[in-house]
Amino acid sequence: MCLAVVASVICCITTWGLHVWRKSSKTDGPNGYEETVKSLTRDPRVTVSADTRGNLGPASVVVQDPPGDDWIKDRWQAASDMGGTAIPGQHWLLLNLGRPVRAKNAVLDWEAAYADWYKLEARIDSSAPWRLLYDGKKEPERRTTAKVGQSPGHGVAPDTPLHVIHTVPLAQDAGRFQELRLTIETPAAGWGVSLWQLDLYP
Repeated sequence: MCLAVVASVICCITTWGLHVWRKSSKTDGPNGYEETVKSLTRDPRVTVSADTRGNLGPASVVVQDPPGDDWIKDRWQAASDMGGTAIPGQHWLLLNLGRPVRAKNAVLDWEAAYADWYKLEARIDSSAPWRLLYDGKKEPERRTTAKVGQSPGHGVAPDTPLHVIHTVPLAQDAGRFQELRLTIETPAAGWGVSLWQLDLYP
């Protein structure tokens, strides 16, 4: 079964359709019928913590089911005001998936305040060492990027996207894990980073 999360498809999705896509991903099932694979993070057992909340939603919004589309309430950010003033330093989000999973792809749905340099790490439990699944500084070519919508932010350029979506194939030896850590080293756009959703697909 081949996961069909590709940037060329994402670019054609409307803003409304984007939220449906962020909840599930399409695959080719038996006999050519289309099946829906739900994101592994859309589960009531999943919990999320972060080093900071910023001035918008709590960290839990990145896995809420269904995904939200409120520009104020439905994204987490490491910024201190509506101007996007960055909270200095490295930041992290920690997902406890509530059960061991296997995942082949991660999809990070950033706002225009996105990051390029970040790491994804996993472990089976809190007693195990972290395993690196992706390093955006060392392997930027592994991810694909799609930009969707228009940001409603005051004074932003007309081509400022509402969503910057990174699809990241994870390390082939990722194995099973229950905890996933996103470590954001630096923002890419001058503002404090802001994330709508974080999805994992098998």
